[in-house]
Amino acid sequence: MSVFGQGILAFGGSTSYENFYQKGMWNTTYVLMKEEAEKKIKKKDLYSKMLNQVLENINIEVISFEKEYNFQKVENEALSYLLGKKEYLQKENKKALYHLLKVSKKSSYYPESRLIISQIYNKENQDEKLKGSIKECILSSLIQKKRYKHDLNTLKYYDSILNNCTMIIGRKAFNEAQMEKSLKFFSVIDKRSVTFINTLLEKSWIYYFQKKYNRTLGLLATFKSPLLKDRFYPEAEYLTILSNYRLCLWNEVSDLSEKSINKFNKNLEQLKNLEKLDREKMLKMIFQNKPTEKIDGNNFTQSFLKSINNNPKFQFALNQLKKINDEYAIIKKLKKTKKRDTLLTLLKNHKEQNLGLLFDMTKKQISLYQEQVNKFENSILELKIRTLERKKESIIGRNNQSDLKIQNENIEIDVKENEHFWKFDGEFWADEIGDYSFSIKSNCEKDKKNEV
Repeated sequence: MSVFGQGILAFGGSTSYENFYQKGMWNTTYVLMKEEAEKKIKKKDLYSKMLNQVLENINIEVISFEKEYNFQKVENEALSYLLGKKEYLQKENKKALYHLLKVSKKSSYYPESRLIISQIYNKENQDEKLKGSIKECILSSLIQKKRYKHDLNTLKYYDSILNNCTMIIGRKAFNEAQMEKSLKFFSVIDKRSVTFINTLLEKSWIYYFQKKYNRTLGLLATFKSPLLKDRFYPEAEYLTILSNYRLCLWNEVSDLSEKSINKFNKNLEQLKNLEKLDREKMLKMIFQNKPTEKIDGNNFTQSFLKSINNNPKFQFALNQLKKINDEYAIIKKLKKTKKRDTLLTLLKNHKEQNLGLLFDMTKKQISLYQEQVNKFENSILELKIRTLERKKESIIGRNNQSDLKIQNENIEIDVKENEHFWKFDGEFWADEIGDYSFSIKSNCEKDKKNEV
């Protein structure tokens, strides 16, 4: 990119956005087009066409930090996507559809626009429209994945959209009590995908409602594997305890509940300290905590920040920040003039907005985790209390039969042709992650025999 500074952008010539547009300096073009929009656009058709390409090549989410959308008066697909997403988050589904349906197949925002549309149709039980939007989402995501097969971060982004569309179908089948159909859809998601862990939780719940608690516990064992040693999932902790409860394993429930609650409290304390940091310090910690860096799994703060750094959207935003820095460095090398200094100021402000976006993403993840912990901690406490009651009833031999209608699973496990029993000594085979099953005997029948 350094060649751009060799007289090509000399300020003796045109310094309008067209000049930077031709050189592919998208962020510089954007800040100048924004200035133009606040004045009077002379050639609206040309402006709209160029703006659309610019917004396809920058982090469009940063526009959310603008006080108002100055480009609204310009017909533009990328902005239609952004406005639609904004309306959806505000639960204005009708308005969201109005904007999102304007996004055409040629736009890079088409897959995600169809994902949001599918979520709307699913909530409104518009099954026929849902089928169409899901199909469009999947096909367009596959096209984009092929297009960006050499760009790992962008590839992961479209892969997550593809899988989220697939998961909508799986969740719908689950809500309609079509468990096997739901499992089928969740099982097609690649284990290398960033959304696989969410799929694993979904499948675990399906097996739980099928009363296949050993299958549930087997899948949840993945969360204890070296692959996820630096992560922590409150929902997985809760479902593990709940499955042990259904097997009437009172001692295990009490022990796991105590450990989880202690872990919850320690993690929340670390998050409180993290929240006290200003933007500069927090982002510095994330940038230094690289995805490939080996860290101490006991340090929850590091683990939490690493998970944020691994997020495709965060990585995409981070890459855009690097591009802004590159363009800033090019312009800074040019001859010092008032126009150059103005442009540097505009880029600096744009960079600040991108940093604000990264900071906002981090704060949202902190808030989401806190909500999950509070939700599942209360559920675990309830299970702990109920377990104490069951243990007491078991000891004095006065079990309440109506509360214990659990079948003894023994060790009867459905095994498919490509599945095998294996002595588990702590090994985790990469290709079997998410496919394990335990062979624990239920104690519920034993407790029933103690009834008076």
